[in-house]
Amino acid sequence: LTLIAGLPDAGKSTFTCALAAAVTRGRNYSLFPGFAPGGAGHVIFICREDDIQTSLKARLLAAGADMSKVAIISDEFGEHGDTPFNINSERDRARLLGYSESINHCVGMIVLDPVYQAVDGDFNNDYKARVAYEALVKLAKQLGCAIVGICHTVKNPRDKDPLARIAG
Repeated sequence: LTLIAGLPDAGKSTFTCALAAAVTRGRNYSLFPGFAPGGAGHVIFICREDDIQTSLKARLLAAGADMSKVAIISDEFGEHGDTPFNINSERDRARLLGYSESINHCVGMIVLDPVYQAVDGDFNNDYKARVAYEALVKLAKQLGCAIVGICHTVKNPRDKDPLARIAG
């Protein structure tokens, strides 16, 4: 489990799309000289922040991602009124495991944007956050993949240390 934190418009999602492109192509990119994926893998984006068509897909294409290896899950209700995807739901974790099986267990990375969606209820509650992040680590081990969570910072810093400004 890796967390990426930064101010609004710092390029967190763009950076994550570049990582995803490297994972889907199975090779490093000049941006990441020490990054060498062990083979081409699939990437799952669980996204609540960016517009799927105009932002996320455009960034992935610009980064050179193999879009046939990218799955994007939004938090919108399904066509038939299905509840939105929830990483905490046993049903939805089972769906991720089923998806992994359908692609021969080749999930290379899951991106949670934002990561606090993994925490039910009060994401500023340290205990709830710890339990949720431990569950993500367990899921990463089950799937044999990396999980990258995007953290947001408090918009009004009031001279706080940057690490103290991370929300969730």
